[in-house]
Amino acid sequence: MRRLLTRISLLILLVLTTLLAVVLIPVDATDHFLLALIDKENRLQQLDSPKMIILGGSNTVFNIDSRRIADAMDYSVANLGMHAGLGLMLHLNQVRSYIRAGDMVVIMPEYAQFYRQLFFGGRTVTRLVMFYPQYFRYIINWRQYLEILKGLGLETRSKLVYLLGRSAYEETYRRSAFNEFGDLNPALIGDQPQEKLKYEHYEIRNLADINHAAVRELNKFYDYVGKRGARVYLAFPPVPLEKYAANRQEIEELETYLEDNLEIPVLYQPVEVLLPAKEFYDTFYHLNTLGREHYTHIFLNYFKR
Repeated sequence: MRRLLTRISLLILLVLTTLLAVVLIPVDATDHFLLALIDKENRLQQLDSPKMIILGGSNTVFNIDSRRIADAMDYSVANLGMHAGLGLMLHLNQVRSYIRAGDMVVIMPEYAQFYRQLFFGGRTVTRLVMFYPQYFRYIINWRQYLEILKGLGLETRSKLVYLLGRSAYEETYRRSAFNEFGDLNPALIGDQPQEKLKYEHYEIRNLADINHAAVRELNKFYDYVGKRGARVYLAFPPVPLEKYAANRQEIEELETYLEDNLEIPVLYQPVEVLLPAKEFYDTFYHLNTLGREHYTHIFLNYFKR
């Protein structure tokens, strides 16, 4: 029995080693969307305090005007938002060493970050470290490793397709599409929704799927930031007005849960950031330039008050 277990363990180790070897083969993808995270972190490293650090998924790439925020609040702003699939845990690990007294961290998570295991990332993290292995240093939680392993096989298959010359890693947005603050260039978005938005599905998960560990990690981060003499806030993402009624119960249940369990102050209630569907772009998490202006105005009003 012991010999059988040893052989199984060696086989698993061999398979994982092979998959990792394929994934970590260097590729030329210097303008890939995910590699904009390097530029965002370089900016963060160069900013003096007080500064505002914005964290989130791709919603932050579309939804805020960091230049306008910087001008209005007299803060240097670094938008670190990138892709929901990276998970907020990676971003929390990434910014810790850059936080100084007087700084402000604003977390703008997609609702999905609070459910199941998205908070801890997945195969998108595998793709990031494939392009830039140095980001392994931000994978320090065992749940992050577990989620990466779950998607390793799929990512290996995609990598093989890429190596065979197919465009498995094509992205709509590119590293070069970001401005110096880390926002997506508004000229690429425009002020009209895309046609496919008409068929976009929008549904908030039930509270039964809540990720308690994610909230605990956010509370640990809140404690860390406070000890550094800085502040941290959470800002709910905009919700399409036309989809709110069908998701109201789930949103209110999440809001109540966070009131009871999350230590991070919340800037505004979800009902206060309802925006019409015409102000969204290609998904109901991405705003067009009209929605960006509207959401940024709401955001700034709360700090002015």
